[in-house]
Amino acid sequence: MKKLILFLISLLLLCNINIFATETHVIDEVDCLTSTELSTLEEKASEDSTIKIAGNRLLIDLADLLTESQKERLNETLSALSTKHNYDIVVLTVDSLDNKSAQAYADDFYDYNGYKDDGIILLVSMEERDYAISTKGKAINTFTDKGLEYICDEFLPYLSDGDYYKAFDVFAKECDDFINQANTGVSYDVDNMPKEKFDLSFALIVSFFVGILVSLVTCLILNRQLKSVNKKYQANDYVKEGSFNLVKVRDIYLYHTIHKRRKPEPQKSSDGGRGGSSVHISSSGSSHGGRSGKF
Repeated sequence: MKKLILFLISLLLLCNINIFATETHVIDEVDCLTSTELSTLEEKASEDSTIKIAGNRLLIDLADLLTESQKERLNETLSALSTKHNYDIVVLTVDSLDNKSAQAYADDFYDYNGYKDDGIILLVSMEERDYAISTKGKAINTFTDKGLEYICDEFLPYLSDGDYYKAFDVFAKECDDFINQANTGVSYDVDNMPKEKFDLSFALIVSFFVGILVSLVTCLILNRQLKSVNKKYQANDYVKEGSFNLVKVRDIYLYHTIHKRRKPEPQKSSDGGRGGSSVHISSSGSSHGGRSGKF
């Protein structure tokens, strides 16, 4: 009887050990698989997040400055231009710069996010109202210092007024114009800048209405003056007898004065007149051109 009891106890203990061993093995195996799957899922989640936030990664509106329809339209514009020129033309908005300068942030974002070797990025940070443009590769010579100054003058008024979509759209279209110009072999620079845009249709409309207004006012004035004039039938009626009597004519030379002034030297441009692009090195060791400031 004792032997039977001992046998049963031993059998029970042995079963428990096998159960624990099996459970431990299963848990270890599940933990291992979960770790692998978790890593894969994290990578996919990261990729999906990038796609969801950035679309085709040419527009990254982290500060949420644009509406969905504006994002869609701007994405289409940036994609079309980037494909057309084989450049990456990027617009990035953020809430803060994470203690970096705007220029360094723009450089690093372009370098570390897999963009093409040739491209340009516009960064807008809302915390301190900073902006920066960073150029890389062929874009450095395409967008010279003087050229970037011109582009900023075009889109900054809209940026300052809070019309963010218009600012980014103007930036994209200026990039298109500048790359087209560079493809001719001569980039826009100090002695070769875009001509002032002239809206002929608007000018014609304004001229038409201004001409009508001036003519109307002139006719009214002349008509009022003529009301006090009596009709004359002969030319002699307009001459007052004895009103003109020329007695003597003589030219007298009195003196002359000479003023001498030094001929002013030609004004130098903001970049010293040398043109070209200023280049700096980013944290990744890449060469960049660019410009930054406040809006």
